[in-house]
Amino acid sequence: MMKKNISQLLEKFKTGLAEGKDPYFDSEEIEDLLNGISDEEAKEYLIPILDLGLRLYPFNQSLLIKRIEKECINENYETALSYAEELKHVDDPDLHVARLECFCMLEEYHKAVTYLDNLEAEKNEYLEEVYESFINILADHEFYTVGITFAKKAIKLFPENNDIQLALLYIYFDYEKNKEVIKLATKLTDKMPYSYDVWYMLGASYARIEEFNKAIEALDFALTCKDCLESKMLKGFCLAGIKNYKEALEINLEVNKEKPTSLVQQAIVQCYSYLGQNEKAKLLSRFLIEVYKGNCPRSVLGCYLNTCMVTSQEEEMIDALKTLASTGSQHKMHLFLQMMVSSLMDLEDSTDYSEEILKLKIEFGGNMNLFQDMLFKKGFFHFAAGEVRSALQYLEELEEENSDYYLLHPLLTLCYLETGNKDQFLNQISLLPKDRLTVLSKINHIHFNPVHDKIMPRSKDLSSILIKNINNYN
Repeated sequence: MMKKNISQLLEKFKTGLAEGKDPYFDSEEIEDLLNGISDEEAKEYLIPILDLGLRLYPFNQSLLIKRIEKECINENYETALSYAEELKHVDDPDLHVARLECFCMLEEYHKAVTYLDNLEAEKNEYLEEVYESFINILADHEFYTVGITFAKKAIKLFPENNDIQLALLYIYFDYEKNKEVIKLATKLTDKMPYSYDVWYMLGASYARIEEFNKAIEALDFALTCKDCLESKMLKGFCLAGIKNYKEALEINLEVNKEKPTSLVQQAIVQCYSYLGQNEKAKLLSRFLIEVYKGNCPRSVLGCYLNTCMVTSQEEEMIDALKTLASTGSQHKMHLFLQMMVSSLMDLEDSTDYSEEILKLKIEFGGNMNLFQDMLFKKGFFHFAAGEVRSALQYLEELEEENSDYYLLHPLLTLCYLETGNKDQFLNQISLLPKDRLTVLSKINHIHFNPVHDKIMPRSKDLSSILIKNINNYN
């Protein structure tokens, strides 16, 4: 029936519903309505229309089967089977499929096997159609293992049925059995050379195992079958995977123009970064930090940090940090800080920025591990540079927050040795672990960055002297 007639019948039903009356339809009109309604807004009328049809035609076989399907949709599988029992002598493919769905949803797989074996033994004319529909239902319900078992049996019975093989391909793909997808999809490309889905799943499976060149080849075929943003995005990812960032950027920009999403913009950021277009990468990644707020991906944060470092704009990192602080996302804040600390420790003049970061610690509640790491690293940095009193400011604050911090006491020992604070030096010596020679040796060899090599000799000499005279407190 034409869509226009379906709309007219639906309006007639709505009018009767509003007036509290049952409008009259013949049985074919009821079936046309049930089969023809597709718009999301109209689907709410499916059950009321079915109920009306059963009131008007209580013995109509097609409507009785649809009642069973309705119970399956509502997950009332026991009820559906009881209704199906009333039609036990009816040979209808939809009825067979409904029974099989109920068996599997109730985890009575043996009954499904027996039921299909009986249909096969009877040489039922609908067996092939039943297998097609049943396997697709199993895939929809994510019954992958069961679906694979039934699909393989169906393929043995009907080896030329491409639809059953395609259903098995969907299951393999959703189940992420990439080798099986590649094997079956390669076979189906000969039988179904213009199937977008087959080529796409082949390309996506190659991409999953990082065989990007083969993935790109398959996705090109997919795009000749249908111009689809999904395949374009995946092709852009694969091009980046083989470090062809120029073409990857072109595709991602094209996709973003058609349908801008934060996901494709992430890919664009990465391409800009790898191509050395740092200003563009920085601007777009900062925009994404604002968009994602507390859910910003690590890749975007890392790209933003890198581009800020390359363009010598560390102040902007602090601004971004404050933006994240306003979102209340502690997880992303800590992630961003960890990455920032790592970046800032590469700078000899990073003290000012670290001070600003430390001022924000009140924003982060009770989880102070990251700030303890920062305090220790900044203390060590100053100590290595010969700025021992500045180092003590960080290390003593760390000692107040966590006196058990690893390597804290060995470093404090060296600091107090340098400043000549005998009482504190003796106190720290007493707090050293039993394997104090080992931990002092570690302090002796710590390097956060090769740039520190030139400022390390003094601290190395101090720790070496202390190691050699560990038992001589004088």
